[in-house]
Amino acid sequence: MASGSNAVVDLLKRQDGAPGERTAILMEIRKIAVAQDSSDNLAAIVERLADAARDHSEPKMASPHTPTRLLTLATGERYDADLDTFMAICTPALAYLTFQVLQPAFLNDGGFCLLQRAFHQLYTRFDITELDPDFASQLKQVGDTFLTIFADISALPEFSTACPLDSRAVATLMDWLKLPPNLSHLQTAACLSLGNLSRSDESSTKLVDASGPLIDILLVHAALSFLKNLAIPPANKAQLGSLVLDPSGPMILAQIWNTTRTQPQLQFAAVSLARLLLVNSPSNVNFICAPLPNNAEHSTNLSLLHSIAFAADEEPIKMEAARAVALVCRALHTSPVSSILDKSWTSSTTPSPTNPSEPTLHSFYTTHSPQITTSLSLLLTQSRFPTVRSEAIFTLALMSRSSPAGARMALDVLQYPSTTANTTLTPAQAAATAAAAAAAAGWPVLAEAIAGSKSLVLPAANNGTATDSIFTTEKTNNQPTPKENEDSNEVTMSTLSLTDLTPQAPTQQKQPAQIAAKMDRENGMLLVASLLHRFPDELAPLQGPLQAVLEKGGELVSEDRARE
Repeated sequence: MASGSNAVVDLLKRQDGAPGERTAILMEIRKIAVAQDSSDNLAAIVERLADAARDHSEPKMASPHTPTRLLTLATGERYDADLDTFMAICTPALAYLTFQVLQPAFLNDGGFCLLQRAFHQLYTRFDITELDPDFASQLKQVGDTFLTIFADISALPEFSTACPLDSRAVATLMDWLKLPPNLSHLQTAACLSLGNLSRSDESSTKLVDASGPLIDILLVHAALSFLKNLAIPPANKAQLGSLVLDPSGPMILAQIWNTTRTQPQLQFAAVSLARLLLVNSPSNVNFICAPLPNNAEHSTNLSLLHSIAFAADEEPIKMEAARAVALVCRALHTSPVSSILDKSWTSSTTPSPTNPSEPTLHSFYTTHSPQITTSLSLLLTQSRFPTVRSEAIFTLALMSRSSPAGARMALDVLQYPSTTANTTLTPAQAAATAAAAAAAAGWPVLAEAIAGSKSLVLPAANNGTATDSIFTTEKTNNQPTPKENEDSNEVTMSTLSLTDLTPQAPTQQKQPAQIAAKMDRENGMLLVASLLHRFPDELAPLQGPLQAVLEKGGELVSEDRARE
């Protein structure tokens, strides 16, 4: 063995981490690669580097070129390693790449293509069909570490510059998506990397053509995550929706909702993808609301989504499905109904008001009443996500003001689960029903949003009258209320406007929570006022309490405007 190699052996025995050791190691690695010499030093080198990588101080001592040199050695044609040796060389390289300070240098060295080459060789260069359990476990561990590094490197801010969309690295990732199922590890790496690359609207719009191969590997969680990023830009929604939501096709998403009941992470990702595809996309809302042929159990994919999601144990899955239902309701009152709902929803028995779309809405809402009431009630009454509750209040107010069918549905949501619509009740029965409806969770939440208090006193039903107030509207603070004769601050329904929280940004240095509270109050007041106007007889027993809530809300709105 050469004297230089003996010097390396001596350096490897040292434990002081001297810089000279790192230089000698890198030089020896290059010599091994160039000379096609397995060298007795190789085992000692990779063992020493593996040990060093466990030291928290190693990033300060290590050469940033260490992982590049190791992976170059492992993948080089001049060095003929077996699988055991290949993994032994890759292991310290991957360990060094877990150090964030070394990742940018590796990327700038063109390391991502090298990482791709090494990962590809791990599954294609060697015969891995008949490995013993211990060796198979080691292979899985190394493969999983590779995937972690792919995710980390592709998440770097420099990644899109080092690997632009027209680069060889990205082309390789796109090719990996089309590989057969036996190379699913490479597909996963591609999904992780392209998913990170598609975080901007520009890149995801350009990458949407990759969605075709993704459909074939949708059960991979990374593929669903990648598709979720692709589904955000408006320009991508129609193309993706036609692939996964169109009921005239294979209904891929519906299949995944159904087949992942025992895989909550995958099911959540699939339900979340559906929700994202519905945002501001009437064509996709049309797909999920289209009648399903030959399906006696579920009339639409919306009904199927609700049934599967609300049967799940995990609350986030139910929440995502409920938000999808809310998006459908919002679309029905912001886009032409004829562009969303099939004509088959209009039946001859449906009432025909002056609004030509009303029969269609009435039929659709009647069919989907259980799904809509449970979904919007969940969004309204949950307290964990205030923004989601704001979405529900806005959607209900929009429905109540847009059409009689929407208002009927909104009232059913607020009275869920105590009552449903019934237009044949006597006045006494209506009073009793209204009293029971006051116990539903929706009214107190709405009262709190408007008046700042949700304390309840259940009314007594007595021949259509309520003897006690449902809502107590005590002051929420010690601030004086505006004077009654201050006309400049007077609040009426005509001075309120329906406002969506989503596109708003903080103004006048208000906190987002303050802005949301103000919008919830005004949207809630519009909702209550609209329902009182449309259903005066049905809500007669609640007239006094609801008016009290509106009066208190008006005072608070006046206070808000006086401070602006």
